[in-house]
Amino acid sequence: MRRMLSPAATEAMLERLRAQAREAAEIIRPHVARMDLEDYCCFLNTMYHYTRHTGAKARTASSNSPPGALREFFEHMQREEQGHYRLAEADLNALGYAVHPDKPAAVEAFDRYWASIPATQPEAYLGALVVFENIARHLGPDIAQLLARLALPSTQTRWLRVHAQADELHGTQALELAQRYVRQAAQPLLEGAERARQLWTDIFRSALTDRIALQPLQN
Repeated sequence: MRRMLSPAATEAMLERLRAQAREAAEIIRPHVARMDLEDYCCFLNTMYHYTRHTGAKARTASSNSPPGALREFFEHMQREEQGHYRLAEADLNALGYAVHPDKPAAVEAFDRYWASIPATQPEAYLGALVVFENIARHLGPDIAQLLARLALPSTQTRWLRVHAQADELHGTQALELAQRYVRQAAQPLLEGAERARQLWTDIFRSALTDRIALQPLQN
């Protein structure tokens, strides 16, 4: 049986969850500040692979969750996120490049982690989403500066703009739901959040440092 946290311990655990997103943003921030157009194209390619199976991941989380608020949240996320990879592909195509067929190793590591979460600990999925969906709120000015610096049209920045906006709402929803589950499922929530921070920062850094040769679109 899971041990229930006291009110003080509950608030401390929630702060630890929120801190994971802040820490991820701090790690990513210098990379955003240095991102040039070539970096941005590689980033879009990685985001295509990262979000390619988001709908399936949400479906897995939903099927492993008991009926109730947690399952409903993952069903909602499935509807919201399942087609976002097409935005990354469209942006990259608009920049003149095709998506590279090989999935980046950092994305593969994330996929393996998601598949490894025990069905008995569905709150770990929520802990991960608390991080994934709250990073953008800490990078709002940085993303605005990036878009201004690159000076790209809206047809080449759809993925980033949509996620910067959608993540604000999803992040709030994830945190509100975590408040409902943290007293009885603190450990799975925290473990999911900690792994998400590590995996997402690895994905972001890999997108900019593990360069791949993107191929121009064939006319």
